[in-house]
Amino acid sequence: MITVKKADVLTGKTGNGENYRILRTPAIFGKDTFHSDMKAGASFFKECENVLLKKLERCVVIEANNEEEGLVAITYMNAMANEDYRMSLVDEDGSIDETEYDEWDDGWDMDDDEDILDYLGGGTMIPIVPFSEANSQINKDSMLPFSMGDQRFLAPVNKDGLIPYWMDISSIPIIIVKDETVGYGSRFNDFDDRIINYFGPNRRVFYLVIREDESERQSKEIFFDPEELGNEGVSFARFLMNHTADRINVTASDADIEKYDVELFKSWLDQYGMRVDKAEDIEEIVKNIVSFDPVYPMTSMEKTLKYIRHLEPETTEISLDTLRRFGLISPAKTEQASGTSLDKLIGLDRVKSEVRGIVQYTRFYKDMLKKGVIKGELHNVYMFVGAPGTAKTTVAKELGRMMKNAGILRRDRFISVTGAELKGQFVGWTAPKVAELFDKNDIILIDEAYSLTSSTNGEMDTYAQEALAQLAIELEEHSADKVVIFAGYGGNVSDRDNKMEEFLRANPGIKSRISAYVVFDSYSGEEMLSIIHGIAHEKGLSMVHTADREIVSYFNERSKSDTFGNGREARNFVDSALKKVANRYDPTKPVTKSAYTITKKDIQETIESLRKEPGRLSRTFHFGF
Repeated sequence: MITVKKADVLTGKTGNGENYRILRTPAIFGKDTFHSDMKAGASFFKECENVLLKKLERCVVIEANNEEEGLVAITYMNAMANEDYRMSLVDEDGSIDETEYDEWDDGWDMDDDEDILDYLGGGTMIPIVPFSEANSQINKDSMLPFSMGDQRFLAPVNKDGLIPYWMDISSIPIIIVKDETVGYGSRFNDFDDRIINYFGPNRRVFYLVIREDESERQSKEIFFDPEELGNEGVSFARFLMNHTADRINVTASDADIEKYDVELFKSWLDQYGMRVDKAEDIEEIVKNIVSFDPVYPMTSMEKTLKYIRHLEPETTEISLDTLRRFGLISPAKTEQASGTSLDKLIGLDRVKSEVRGIVQYTRFYKDMLKKGVIKGELHNVYMFVGAPGTAKTTVAKELGRMMKNAGILRRDRFISVTGAELKGQFVGWTAPKVAELFDKNDIILIDEAYSLTSSTNGEMDTYAQEALAQLAIELEEHSADKVVIFAGYGGNVSDRDNKMEEFLRANPGIKSRISAYVVFDSYSGEEMLSIIHGIAHEKGLSMVHTADREIVSYFNERSKSDTFGNGREARNFVDSALKKVANRYDPTKPVTKSAYTITKKDIQETIESLRKEPGRLSRTFHFGF
């Protein structure tokens, strides 16, 4: 669990009517707590400790994607620095070591041991001052003299002639937020130097530089690169040198940020005694909550849970439906019975009907489970059987999209792999590979599933056994919140020589979880004709209809072959015909419609050349249920 779950920022007005913002850092926590947070997912804050290993300088520049993450980095550094100071100042009897204190106290306004220990042990209140405000106050003529130890300074005064609150509390650090640009270069100039110099040698300044667009959390590559910035980079480097400043970067990769956000949200859930519904995608929930306030994502998590607890004190499970119910995100879209991209596919009428039936049934079953009307597990596991080129992959993607729009799936991340690709390179690598497949995707198509269990001696190898075992585990865990489709070429699944049946026999546990079988018949000659004209149209070609009968006749013949590629052959047919068109092209002549028209002769020559290709006429086959 992450201990520092947000930047604790206090806001209000001083007695003089000034608006203030102050970062309240916690009482000292040991480095063990920091390391625990790193292990829990906050690894991109690691540089906070690296700075402390040498000694925290009086000026520290922090690069962050948003203000809150930068303030959390300061929280870590200040708390650990206080711990280090405390250990160095306190003698065995608990009193302040005068020698150490004299060196440390040069110019600090601490009266006695109790004051110092209260400061070091009770947390710190650090003013947060926008660069624009500090620059406006310090770089103007209205200044009043004041003393710090044996040194005298000029303090800025505000419009009412008063010293700003962040100058009154001169014994503690200050945070300057460079909030106007992510650029460095020439913008780090004399004004920045004057701000740092103004606070004297004994007041630590945290210089927080954040992105101009804080809603975009990106990795380190977007930040300062001396080689790319040239003279501007030199300007920034000299700023660091002039003040012996430390510089840390607390940005991170998208993967690290997502991991951190999820672990952070789990910590908030634990504090509120809540959890995420097992069937829900926690990453999607967190992504939505963070979007409420990208500048303060951690605080957004706390506010969301606090609001839900306020409205429904008995709520213990959080889901996307919870956020929708309270109007925090838009309602889920409802998939209509028609109007999907399924309608754009040629033929496959029975497949389309079955896919729509699957979506409707799954939505009904899930709703009834939630309402407690029916009981039993929901399995989103299917088998697609059909020859190559019959749009199995396209339909799988569409099924996943329809499931998401119906509110059954939270996301529609799609992946297609072959059974053979599930095997790891070495023993022990396969199970993690399969687990990762389920972690990162929502619709998983395992094509040529039988290639996973195929063998030469009738026995599966170790990799196949490991893959099947892990598949069974993942299907048990994710059969309701993922869509898994086993696809391949085969005949009636009851035939002993059927490849897909061989795959199912290899692991009865997988077969028992399959909810529906969808058979993709090969395209007829008429359907192939429609597909070919559609492909030609997509390419911007003109194609005559005078040879349609010949195309239908050719593909009626091709469909009897076990090498028939269905839709793949339609695309190949158009490409072959286009080569005939290209042979007639004369670049010296104006381009007319005839230059991109597939003629009857082109079609006839294409059919003739395809007939001569080896393996075009082969033994027939039959498949179906």
